[in-house]
Amino acid sequence: MVWVIYFIVESIPTNDLNAELSRACRPKYSAKVLLRMLLFAYLRKIFSDRRISEMIEENLTMRWLMKKYFNCPKL
Repeated sequence: MVWVIYFIVESIPTNDLNAELSRACRPKYSAKVLLRMLLFAYLRKIFSDRRISEMIEENLTMRWLMKKYFNCPKL
């Protein structure tokens, strides 16, 4: 399921995702990373931002989805 999320989000043109970004500053995470993160959490029936944050730190699959932002071992 993770591969499906990854490839679906990667197939979305970046211009479509970045169209509504704030003009004041750039976000820390890219829109694609945030979308992958939310889709994976919602599929796991996790809706709380606190639980999603815990999931990012504890779940290896979630860390793989955010691989640019964490030092993860290559599988």
